Amino acid sequence: MGRTTEELLDRYELYARAAGFSRAQVDHMRSCVGSLDQFLHGIEDIKEVTAADFRRFLADLRDRPLWRGLKSEQARHLSGTVEA
Repeated sequence: MGRTTEELLDRYELYARAAGFSRAQVDHMRSCVGSLDQFLHGIEDIKEVTAADFRRFLADLRDRPLWRGLKSEQARHLSGTVEA
């Protein structure tokens, strides 16, 4: 992840821990943001991420296999709205 993304996630984690979020919730958020960062090939400035970028990311998620790249990869997609 880019430095900016990591800094923002560190701030989020501080907030989330103070608010009583579980470790699993924080880790899940980090994973989700990390997936978006990877999809966009690194987020240099979070303010430059557009709604269209996010929509493209969501559309891509619907087409991804359940376990991309793993030996146990399933034939079904992440979203139940897409036919396998």
